[in-house]
Amino acid sequence: MEALDGKNRLYPPLNPLSADTGRFGCAKPNLLAVPRDPEVRALFIPDSEDRVFVYADYRNIELVIAAQLAREERMLEVFRNGGDIHTETAQRVLGNASAGQQAKTINFGCLYGGGPARLRITARTEFGLEFSEAEAKKYHSGFFQAYPALRKWHARAWNQAEGITYGASEYGRRRWADPKDRADHWTWNRFQLCINFEVQGTGADALKIALVALYNRLGGSERRLVLPLHDAVLVQCPRSEAAATATFTRRIMTEAFHEILGADFPVSVDTKISPQW
Repeated sequence: MEALDGKNRLYPPLNPLSADTGRFGCAKPNLLAVPRDPEVRALFIPDSEDRVFVYADYRNIELVIAAQLAREERMLEVFRNGGDIHTETAQRVLGNASAGQQAKTINFGCLYGGGPARLRITARTEFGLEFSEAEAKKYHSGFFQAYPALRKWHARAWNQAEGITYGASEYGRRRWADPKDRADHWTWNRFQLCINFEVQGTGADALKIALVALYNRLGGSERRLVLPLHDAVLVQCPRSEAAATATFTRRIMTEAFHEILGADFPVSVDTKISPQW
């Protein structure tokens, strides 16, 4: 309540370079960490009843970027055809296309190079799932059997990690390695510069390109950006303009990635129009 102004509005400070990857950060309160619980997000509403929110979200964008960088054609084919990568992984790794939540855990738990132990931690802390040690080993192995180009991408990163001094996003933004890293963290931290920073940094760059274009396109108080999130934006607009706003927001966000990764990059943007977040 202390953060609200006289009109029940929140104006939290946004830091465009808060994270090492270049993602936005926010504090007091952290609106980037608002739970996805519908009852919580329903507390956030537009200025008036004749306005609505357009929520636009890049679909599984970290997996899409990684697949593009690794040239993992099995994944890219799913994205090009508008398929569900979690369903694909569920079928390939678990033999059960309906096990989407487990597959989502596996996809993100294996993407950045952690082993079975890291997969178990990710499953527990981020998805509320418990994998046994044997299950984690099986799923980890199955993931890289299903998507072998990702394994090769990781291997290339490990081979060059020891000697690099910086990582770079596909847009060209650099993050320098810390020369004071402890010996037992040295190679891993540089591996993450090759993998994690390149993926999340590229995503952060594309979102900021999109934000600039959206700001110029929206053009005023009737239609305006409300909040940039990690892979999404929240826009407010008159109810009568919601469909058109959703359309050009989706186009602008798509074009931002095409500017960096080329017109064949299979980016998808999901939009939702709602009287609440």
